[in-house]
Amino acid sequence: MRKQKAILWKRWKLSNAPKDKVLYMSAAVMCKNAIDKFHATKDLALVRKNNLGSFFSFINNRLKLNIAFVGLKMDDETITTDPSMKAEIFNKFFWECIHGR
Repeated sequence: MRKQKAILWKRWKLSNAPKDKVLYMSAAVMCKNAIDKFHATKDLALVRKNNLGSFFSFINNRLKLNIAFVGLKMDDETITTDPSMKAEIFNKFFWECIHGR
């Protein structure tokens, strides 16, 4: 599917024809939908696996950015960059997600 999208992109860039652009755009949407469906299926399988270690491993692999200097908003609307405060915020958030509060 991605190969077909690449072929249509090249055809559109060479011809600049509106019909080629429409074909490329539709292929791009179909490709994006297929990729999103793949990731959703993978995420759902992880949830159904019901293994906390696999879940945290998945989350750690998904975190691509360095969050050392990113500030988080606390309950009183202030921003903190302190690692221990950020850990407390995340612990509270995930506890509420797991226990449904």
